[in-house]
Amino acid sequence: MLDRDQLETFATVAEAHSFERAATLLNITRGAVSQRIKALEESLTTVLLVREKPVVPTAAGEILLRHVKALRLLEGATLNELKPQAGPHVPVPLAIAVNADSLSTWFPRALWELLLRRQVALEIVTDDQDHTSGRLARGEVIGCVSTDAKPAGGFLAECLGAMEYRCYATPAFAAEYFPKGLNVQAVLIAPAILFNRKVHCTTTS
Repeated sequence: MLDRDQLETFATVAEAHSFERAATLLNITRGAVSQRIKALEESLTTVLLVREKPVVPTAAGEILLRHVKALRLLEGATLNELKPQAGPHVPVPLAIAVNADSLSTWFPRALWELLLRRQVALEIVTDDQDHTSGRLARGEVIGCVSTDAKPAGGFLAECLGAMEYRCYATPAFAAEYFPKGLNVQAVLIAPAILFNRKVHCTTTS
């Protein structure tokens, strides 16, 4: 059976990306953190963390990190059922990855009822919809909005629908940069602000 203190220490290091920061968060020494991680790795006979800067989980560590986050959710739900009237409780930390377009339109309304219950401390990680599933696979988040229809191991994928995008421009901008209409050559010349450095690749048949 896995030691809960060792699991929480591992998850804290993986989330903080640092042994030193994890020690501060857990209020224990740096040496104690290392000892717990070493003992956990020995019990599982596998390396869980890449000891570089920043510290990141290995493939095995990603699997274990998802397990720890699932344990936190399960424990929080169980305590809420056992002691529903026990007074204020500590919300369960929960991280989900969402693309910026969803976050600025429909997503806040979908979360409203959940947040009113005050059962979770929600962290929203903003990332491109083509890359949020990678964060889920690495154990960084417990759920995501993604264009990837194939779910990560241990998760389910449900279709949420589609977002319709419309291209707008002022008459002056359109006249200057698209005098012959909207085409690839004109778009490449027109001034633009890119959302991030991640590249989008589209293939057509």
